[in-house]
Amino acid sequence: MPSQQQDRAVAPSRGLEALHGNVYCQRMAKRRAVWDRDGVRALRRHLGVSQEEMAQQMGTRQQTISEWETGMYQPRGMSERLLTMVAEQSGFYGASIADSEAGEHGDQAPPGVAG
Repeated sequence: MPSQQQDRAVAPSRGLEALHGNVYCQRMAKRRAVWDRDGVRALRRHLGVSQEEMAQQMGTRQQTISEWETGMYQPRGMSERLLTMVAEQSGFYGASIADSEAGEHGDQAPPGVAG
């Protein structure tokens, strides 16, 4: 059985791990783009593709793209990350929350992309 002194030595490190985890999670939540219907539609139009083409490239169904664009559902998880990566790589400026928060390059977030 550990002594009280050993218990106290372990407790601060557990507290630091929990604090680090909370700070990390809060930071990542601020950086992640939240895609609403206007943002998904604007990105697709920026790319010059149909819902069907976008669905094929993302590995999903055309119906899913339609549901995002009508606001029935929002992209989440890997779909949300993939949209953000495509937006950044395609020059759809402002999709990176880090850039829009910092106001770098004077870019504005496109409609429907918020932090």
